[in-house]
Amino acid sequence: MNNLISSLQIAKRALSTQRLGLSIAGHNISNVNTPNYARQQALVEPGVGGAGMAGVEITYIRRIQDRVVDERLRLNTQELAKWQTLSDRLSQIETFFSDLAGTGLSGALSDFWNSWQDLTVSPESESSRLVAVQRGVVLASRLQDMNTGMEESHADLDAEINRKITESNEITTRIGKLNQEIVSIELSGSQANDQRTLRDYQLAQLSELINFRTTERNDGSIQVFVDSLSLVEGNRVTELVAELIPNTEGGSTSTAS
Repeated sequence: MNNLISSLQIAKRALSTQRLGLSIAGHNISNVNTPNYARQQALVEPGVGGAGMAGVEITYIRRIQDRVVDERLRLNTQELAKWQTLSDRLSQIETFFSDLAGTGLSGALSDFWNSWQDLTVSPESESSRLVAVQRGVVLASRLQDMNTGMEESHADLDAEINRKITESNEITTRIGKLNQEIVSIELSGSQANDQRTLRDYQLAQLSELINFRTTERNDGSIQVFVDSLSLVEGNRVTELVAELIPNTEGGSTSTAS
């Protein structure tokens, strides 16, 4: 009778183990299109019983993740975002100086100096004087257009900085909350795999906005640093703030601190 009960218990444990394994597999499949999702795997080991035979049991559910690769990916994403932003801004500025459409500065300058060259040859010529004046007006107009374009580009850049700061603060707030959830769940003896995946996703989003580095603490929470500034420490979050720094031309430039 005891052998029968023991066999039934082993079978029950095996069924429970397989059911949990199927649940984990289903969870992986349902998240196949989830960004930054880390596949989970059940570790199955022989169960321990009084007679030495107790079937099988799942002892741990691990995330299939390479932290070195994840960290390298975030660093590369930060570099890509930096150079992409620089490329976009330089391309915008380039349009102000480009002569391909006949609206650049080089052509206007050349025409202006040529008109003065003609005027030195025939200073008494009314038409040469008129051309020189007209070319001067065109050059002044081009310079004014370029100045307006540069000011608009500067304003756009300030707006983009403020947007990125706002988004970064929203993300770090979510990371702080996830830190708190992870610590609470793992202190209770459970695993916070899904919360860790969500946190990794937030870090991936943050890497598209600012440069940062992270360290993981023993309790499972992470710290996020920008240079020496700690943005996230556990559930405590320090917000970035945009500051206007006066420049030598009487204007101002936005920067984060």
